[in-house]
Amino acid sequence: MALHSSDNRHLGVSPFGSVMTDGYSLDLGLDQAGIFSKSARKTTQKGLKALSTFEGIDKAFEKIAILYGSKKTNSRTGSDKSSRTVDFALNQIKHVGISHPKQKEQKVDYWRVGWDGVHDETSLKFTKGQTVELSMTLGGTPVGFFNSSPFYTVKVPISIPNEDGFGPCGELGGLCDPVDCREHTLKLVKDLNDTVLPSIGSLGPYLEAWPIFSEPDNSGKKIVYKQWCLDYCGFGGTHELSAVSAQYPGVKIARDTMSGRFSLFAPEDYTPAPFKQTHASILKGCEDCPAGYDTIDGGFVYAIALEDDGEDKTSVVSGLPNAVASSVIKTGQDYGVGHYIVVLSKKLKAEDEKTFVTANPTATLLAVGTKDAFCKNADIVETAWVECSQCSATEATYRILIPDDCKGSRLEELKEAYPDLTITQVSSQNCVSLFETKVMTDFSCVEGCSPAIIEQVFKSEAPKPFGVNRYWFPAPSAKSEAKDVKCGFEIKAKPVILSASECTIEDLPFIATSIRIVSLAGGYPMDYSLNNMIPEGQWSILQLERAQDLDNLGGNLRGWEQRGTFYFRNEKPWKTVVERELTGTQTKLDNLTQYSDLFVTVEGSNKAGINDKEYTYITYHILVPYGRTSDLEKVFQNLAGAAGLPFEVK
Repeated sequence: MALHSSDNRHLGVSPFGSVMTDGYSLDLGLDQAGIFSKSARKTTQKGLKALSTFEGIDKAFEKIAILYGSKKTNSRTGSDKSSRTVDFALNQIKHVGISHPKQKEQKVDYWRVGWDGVHDETSLKFTKGQTVELSMTLGGTPVGFFNSSPFYTVKVPISIPNEDGFGPCGELGGLCDPVDCREHTLKLVKDLNDTVLPSIGSLGPYLEAWPIFSEPDNSGKKIVYKQWCLDYCGFGGTHELSAVSAQYPGVKIARDTMSGRFSLFAPEDYTPAPFKQTHASILKGCEDCPAGYDTIDGGFVYAIALEDDGEDKTSVVSGLPNAVASSVIKTGQDYGVGHYIVVLSKKLKAEDEKTFVTANPTATLLAVGTKDAFCKNADIVETAWVECSQCSATEATYRILIPDDCKGSRLEELKEAYPDLTITQVSSQNCVSLFETKVMTDFSCVEGCSPAIIEQVFKSEAPKPFGVNRYWFPAPSAKSEAKDVKCGFEIKAKPVILSASECTIEDLPFIATSIRIVSLAGGYPMDYSLNNMIPEGQWSILQLERAQDLDNLGGNLRGWEQRGTFYFRNEKPWKTVVERELTGTQTKLDNLTQYSDLFVTVEGSNKAGINDKEYTYITYHILVPYGRTSDLEKVFQNLAGAAGLPFEVK
């Protein structure tokens, strides 16, 4: 800390940026901030007067203070006092302002290797008999998950067979013939994605690689998927994923950890219907239901079963005496018998039950309990999905050999064993039949700037074995001849998030970052014979994006909050989760939310020193979620103006 820097004190975290602009300090709400006058003539039995403007205040003599509403408990476990600054005059204010997050989007290391998309000479080139290597050094916090040192180097070799049967390139006095670069680029990318890390699995959770070609190999059938995004964030809980998934059976739904946004992946001919949401019903605790809600009276609940042959007979059930309007619900169907429940405002009399059964001979009635009145909201809120990206996969071809003992084809037998697959017979000779089917590969939403074959890059799963020791195997793909094809690949890191809950917040660190690609090189030959002493063929490396983590995240501000609550309210940071629950002292920070910092620096009491006077400064902070600061900003801007200072925006 510099000699004349200020002491930093954190008043609190305001989840909604609430500020008191009128009234008195004893009415200051929880997590609400306010600026109050200490003038005796403005003080009442309700406390200090809240200020929103500062006209008529003497800059040198009238004292003011900033108060922040804390937990209102007067016991051994808490305090009934609000957090507050020292008293200060307007002329003692030195700085007023706000510091916003600087990085609004999480960025990761993103590199292109080989063909840069512009210059033909940057394409990856492979020759027969050649062995080259990709070397990539990784750094950053995630490396500590699987390695004892802060850096880890991944090396992926690639060997090109010498199909002519001769020695290494150059041994016969001339370079071997170039080969189609696509096949070996695909193998290199696949080997990189499948690289095994020490004790933790593959590179998959940390980065992804994919090929880029000037002319893709079209031997595989490309299947296009669309990615649809939904900006409905619900309550932020993981259960919301179930609520959305339930409306789209058979479709893949995912949720982004950072943004809370939902993603839906489906074939390009599928358009998802809007997500429908209704407000929850509430118990009728008042004489009238809130606006927008209908009253559903309580009463006695009866379960009714009657033969309806699949038709909806709610109108029949609602004919029971004293049936509450809109209370009949069909709960299920058991072959020809329908099951219903109904609420009656009065118990069903024996003669009324006999009359109903006489009219409906197949009906049975059972009293199952009582139900309180409640308020129901019938409004349905629809949120449309927005197409936000495209993904793709291919149909991977698998084959199987089945002996038929020369008794004819076993195609029908195979179809019966695999009802979800389309199986065709390729050949039948020498009492052995060859069959073929197609399955989907894993799909990817990241393919670079040009389409690429991914059949060999992304994994597919073979159908289960047929019988005993009859396995499906990948069919050889037909190679398309291509000259002057440009090849390359891209590597992009993935965000790595470790966000602890309140229960584990003291035991687990908060991490929101990505692995760093510290260095990247490839193309050097691994053959160090006399013919290859001088390294040649280094691959072109182009950086497309540089990693930049989000700043001012709640998880990274936890220490500030703890120091503030310890200083102002004597809340010990080492309390157990049970103690925090009982005393209401849980963190108010959301780990993955970005916060703005409103600050005021004031001059403390001056005292004599070796240089005549010594100045002390204190900076008070209030943390508010980014985008919710407008009300507080307005009051703090007025404060800066009254002090004759610029409102600083950092």
